[in-house]
Amino acid sequence: MAWATAVLALACLGTAVVRADDWTVLADHLGPMVGCSFFDVNTGIAVGYEKVHRTIDGGATWTEVVLGDGVQTARFKDVLASSQYAVIAGVGDSSMIPGSLYSTDQGVTFNKTDETHLRQVWFDVKTIPGHEGSFVKAGYWTDIVRNGQGIATSSNGGRSWTDHEWGMGTPAMFTSFVSSQNGWVAGGESPDLFNSSAYRATLAKTTDGGWSWTLLHDITADYYYSGIAFADSTTGWLVSVLKGGGSKILQTHDGGNTWTTQVAFEKVKLKDIKMFSNTEGWVVGGYEEGAFYHGQLLHTTDGGKSWSSYELRGYILNHIDGFSRADVYASGLAEQGGGVVLKFKSS
Repeated sequence: MAWATAVLALACLGTAVVRADDWTVLADHLGPMVGCSFFDVNTGIAVGYEKVHRTIDGGATWTEVVLGDGVQTARFKDVLASSQYAVIAGVGDSSMIPGSLYSTDQGVTFNKTDETHLRQVWFDVKTIPGHEGSFVKAGYWTDIVRNGQGIATSSNGGRSWTDHEWGMGTPAMFTSFVSSQNGWVAGGESPDLFNSSAYRATLAKTTDGGWSWTLLHDITADYYYSGIAFADSTTGWLVSVLKGGGSKILQTHDGGNTWTTQVAFEKVKLKDIKMFSNTEGWVVGGYEEGAFYHGQLLHTTDGGKSWSSYELRGYILNHIDGFSRADVYASGLAEQGGGVVLKFKSS
């Protein structure tokens, strides 16, 4: 893997304390949040470790969703809403504790998928652009005969899934597709996701919908990946977390063959990235300082040449999503316990 060094990573970073009119708290009473995703300006879902809440008034009020028959306590990790469909991904180790749930009615009801793995762990779920009701998720699974690592794709709103092993010898964790055929997966190992002290950063690409993969790099070093986003077939971003603290945002202009560091932090652990185009996007994260939480939101409108940095005290943010550049939502954990759902006010 080839690396390019920025002149000075922090030179392209602007810092600002988040203002009250930048972000609005939509909810701080729903418990710890793993993700929030909206179908439109009124209808959205907020997902905690075990519960799902839904709003139909833009986040002013929230109602807990009663999950489908036969679903016991779930262990959710990610959520994505699109059109009338939604998929919640997480950990499942029996037919009663599913690894994924799906909705085809904008979150009114959720049901188990048709998957039958003995155990499955899905870290990340994304849409497949250009195909309504199509999703891709990254993780690993266990069956009686064999184990698998890679992605699973769905073309019917998340009800049924086709597994695609990526063959890298390590779990897939984050994915980004720009079409039904072209996608990237970042994986590896990290102390945050596994009971391991290992750091491994693996990146691979598919041009046939996940049936075959090309390894771009596999590095055992002092960092791991915590997010990936491609805007088109050549331009993409990776978020990496460094051993001992700190993070970097990396960018490629050649489909993932070479990467340049755009910005670096010494303490902040970046956790998620959302790019709306090849120029505009967001990255979120934060860090703990004793008993205090410091949330971080990064925003670019020039493809990452510069990033505006917003600090949000009292929270650590772990998820960023939005159905347009003007409708952006973040969620995470609160310093005093529980969690938060936020909406950005676009100027």
